Amino acid sequence: MAEVEFTEQLAQVDYENWRLWVTLFLDGFQKEPDGSINIPSAYVEELHTQAQTLYSELPDQKKQACRNRVFHMMPVITEAIKQREALADQFLKQYGERIERLEQQLLEQQKAKPSVELIDWRLGGIKETFQVLERQLDELLRQPDPSKDMQFWMHKAFKNK
Repeated sequence: MAEVEFTEQLAQVDYENWRLWVTLFLDGFQKEPDGSINIPSAYVEELHTQAQTLYSELPDQKKQACRNRVFHMMPVITEAIKQREALADQFLKQYGERIERLEQQLLEQQKAKPSVELIDWRLGGIKETFQVLERQLDELLRQPDPSKDMQFWMHKAFKNK
């Protein structure tokens, strides 16, 4: 799943959570004839207190409500992780087979004509192949991993609003 697509799907889930919250929030107040609403000061104070409360300090009921909202994001995150794992597996399979072929060729050549220069040359080729693979795998792993960096994705989703 591309980063843009992943971000878009999480943003959609986040927006639906926000939309539900705003609807419930606004439905709790009586509309004035001009369309405005009056929010009782006690409710404003309660919201302010909640906004200052850390997640770890929330009562279990509030924590469960937060978990329920995150639950809607899990299919998107799970799919992104599956696609990332499939890409890594494909990469390793493709290059693993190539390395096995190189090793087999080296063994065959050693049997046919064992020479130090040939062995050094082939080992140099295998070493270069491993270096290329390491760089490509490092590049793949430097991509944000949604399972480990949820804060990055959430920041990205909110930044685009």
